[in-house]
Amino acid sequence: MLPTTVETKCSTLGCQNKATSRCTGCRDATPPTVYCSSDCQKRDWIFHKKYCGKKAYTFDMTLVGSRDPVITRSFEVPSWYTFQELHYTLQYAMGPWQCTHLHEFSFRGERDPFTYNDDEKLKILPRYLYEDDFGFSMPGQPAVPKEWEEKLLLSDVFDPRGRLHGKVVQDGEISPLMYTYDFGDCWEHELKYKGEKLAREARPLFTSAQGCGPIEDCGSISGWEDVKAAFRVPAAQRTSEQRYKVQWAKDVSGLGDACDPFKEPDVVQMNYEGRWENHLQAYKLASARA
Repeated sequence: MLPTTVETKCSTLGCQNKATSRCTGCRDATPPTVYCSSDCQKRDWIFHKKYCGKKAYTFDMTLVGSRDPVITRSFEVPSWYTFQELHYTLQYAMGPWQCTHLHEFSFRGERDPFTYNDDEKLKILPRYLYEDDFGFSMPGQPAVPKEWEEKLLLSDVFDPRGRLHGKVVQDGEISPLMYTYDFGDCWEHELKYKGEKLAREARPLFTSAQGCGPIEDCGSISGWEDVKAAFRVPAAQRTSEQRYKVQWAKDVSGLGDACDPFKEPDVVQMNYEGRWENHLQAYKLASARA
């Protein structure tokens, strides 16, 4: 452990003592992991070892077509996450949404980013659209086991030494990653890779968020704009259609009269560990049932 001048409390859960040293394994992380004693550090190791000295990837995400305001999220995710866990992260970031529709990952660019020889192809495909699921396959798509998303690591793609890294780099930069959710409403998200840093937790962390996530099944961006427009009209002046949209939003969101499509996301709340864990377990159950 190294001396530190950081005026903060010990990182061990429940300890309120002033920190006097920091973990050497992630000493350059911001904020640093600090302790008041070696005993506290030992007690915290069962949690801290999950991310000590490991990397996280940072992304800026934009919901394509959103406006007034443009819906954005900036976040970091562990480098050891799979693409399925990235899918869960994006579901959480947007509502949270409920992980009940098909989705697809793809990289922008002319080349197939997941072709690494003539005999073996691994493309970003819709999560559930496979012959084993519905008795049909998508024309022109290679047969890829649906479990690929559970196994492909983000580091396979975004780490410079990753086995697929070279396939997504064009003109010296990583191509934007596109995430499409719900092929009916067609929610398109553009993710721009911003770099890597030392991980601060073994879960996603959000640094900024703008714009309320749309309510699922509202009918794409245009449908969400219609919902927002209905809420803008004073209750006494709403048409029957606008009253229906407002009531629908209150019912479907589960928020009742607290439903507010103009409420800005609370980043502090989004970063609650228990909140993330609860939604993660729900997403895993939803995927298991699919």
